[in-house]
Amino acid sequence: MGAVLVGLKDGLVTTRLKVAALIVIAAGTLYAWQGLWREYPKAREGLYSRRIDSYMPDLTALRPETLRHPREAARYLAYYQLIGREASGTSGVSELLGYCSYYSGDAAGAAGYFGQALRSSSDAFAARYNAGILCFLRKDYARAAEYFQQAVAVPQGRAFAYVMGSKVFSQFRVANRIAPSETLVRLQRAYGDAALFIKACLEEQGRSGELMLLAVRYNELRKAWSANGGGVPAAGLLVF
Repeated sequence: MGAVLVGLKDGLVTTRLKVAALIVIAAGTLYAWQGLWREYPKAREGLYSRRIDSYMPDLTALRPETLRHPREAARYLAYYQLIGREASGTSGVSELLGYCSYYSGDAAGAAGYFGQALRSSSDAFAARYNAGILCFLRKDYARAAEYFQQAVAVPQGRAFAYVMGSKVFSQFRVANRIAPSETLVRLQRAYGDAALFIKACLEEQGRSGELMLLAVRYNELRKAWSANGGGVPAAGLLVF
């Protein structure tokens, strides 16, 4: 009988030790998981930053003439494609990918990126303006006029807020030392250029009547309508 009682006592002690060990293991696992849960975003952010830094080209040299060199163009495209994968649906990334694609000689790819950008944001003035430029160069005046009309229909205040609020454009502006006031001047000039392109597109199609009606709606287009002569601005892309 005594032996049985001793056996039961030893079994109870063993069970208690096992339960205590399980509690310690569970508590340790929970503590480690909570620590990992808190620190993982920081670790991921650090990893993301290192990946971005490893691809980062010289943004101060982001110019059309730089992008005409295949190796340089590939570096900028890889950089913005990486950002695009980490921040999908960001219209600013798509606009800069379009810019890089166009000047590296891939007009079709540029059109695709500008299309992504204008679908992502109703305030993406540059994407609409740039898409219009590409159509104008292809002599697709009907589609070009449509894009330019969409561009001038974006209120300047909203377009400016969109550009200034974009982290991608902010990085580009800081790297190239572009002041907010200069950004606004470029934007305002581009609205006038878009109006001149609308005028040119509609005149190419013999749609002067429609042009007159649009001139009533858009002040810049009215100036373009009333101006004597004055050619269409150089067909370049507007990207901040």
